[in-house]
Parts: sequence; C-alpha cells; structure tokens
Amino acid sequence: MPPPSVIPGSTAAPQTLPSGSPAISAEARALHLANQLVQVRHDLASVQADLRNARSERDSLRTELARTRARLDELEAAAAGKPVEPPAPPTLDPDVELKLRGRINELEAALANARSASSAPVAPEPVDLKLVKGIGPKIEKLLRAHGVTAFEHVAAWTDADIERIAQKIGVKAARIRKDDWVGGAKRLLGAD
Repeated sequence: MPPPSVIPGSTAAPQTLPSGSPAISAEARALHLANQLVQVRHDLASVQADLRNARSERDSLRTELARTRARLDELEAAAAGKPVEPPAPPTLDPDVELKLRGRINELEAALANARSASSAPVAPEPVDLKLVKGIGPKIEKLLRAHGVTAFEHVAAWTDADIERIAQKIGVKAARIRKDDWVGGAKRLLGAD
C-alpha cells in the first residue's frame, strides 16, 4: 500500500486507502495525486482571491476611518469656534491597525482550515470498463485489481503501459492494440 499523502503545510488528514482495498497501481496513484494537485491549486487561487478581497476591504475601512476622523475634527473645530484647518493626510491609529491585522489573520486562518477540511478529494466513481470493446467481466475484474477503474486510466496508456498491463492481467499486448482499448476509452470520454 502506498504511503499516505499529505500536502506540506496542510492541516488535512492523510489520505489512505480504505482497509481491505486492493493496492492501487502507480499510474492510478499518479492520477490521484495529479487530481489532488489540481484541487490544491484551485483552493490556493481561491484563498488568494479571498486575501485580495480582505486587503481591499481593509483599505476601504482605513479610508473611511480617515474621513470620519477628518469630519470629527471639523465638527470639533466648528463647535469650539476655531477656524477649520484643511484635513491632514489620512493616518491610521496603530491600535486600530493592529486589531485589523489580527482580524485579517484570524479570517485567513479560518478560511484555510475550512478549505483544508472541505477539500478532501472525492474518488471517482468506478465506471463500467466493459463498455470498451474487448474488455469482458473477467478482464474488467483484473484491471480493477491493478487500479484501473476509469476510462481516463485506459485512455492515457502508452505502448509501454499496454505491455506492462498486458503482462499483469495475462493477455497479449497485441490483443489490446487490435481491440483498440485506448481509442475506445478515448471515444467513451469524448476525447477522440
């Protein structure tokens, strides 16, 4: 069984195979990891967008706070009968800035935790490999035992993969080529 996969810096629990599951092939494991990478990149882009939004909101709040302070100064000066001075450039109170930064960090951490908890990859639902010409119930069972559970797996086979899988399941590579399993899987995926 391959070691559990954990994304460095992630708080997500390691992904393992359910007990009693047959070991998956290196190709299936690579496909699974590639799917995880796509999901992590999607999540990262989403977190970056959320961070940009939080920074934009922070900047808007800073501007609003500066305007409110300037208006307050004007009102205080008018109440005291003093001439109104032109507004000073906006500055942010260090305490308010510290509180805002703390809140932004809290929100970013909560968002990261929520994303890592909800981004567990979903295993693709097994498909009926018998739809590919030349694959019957016996061969389908053998393919599944070697981690081939989706048309994408078959469609991605190279000549070397065909040789290797033929040897594992006890059929001739020439039969796989003659029945065009790779082309059949691609057609079922709509890629051909």
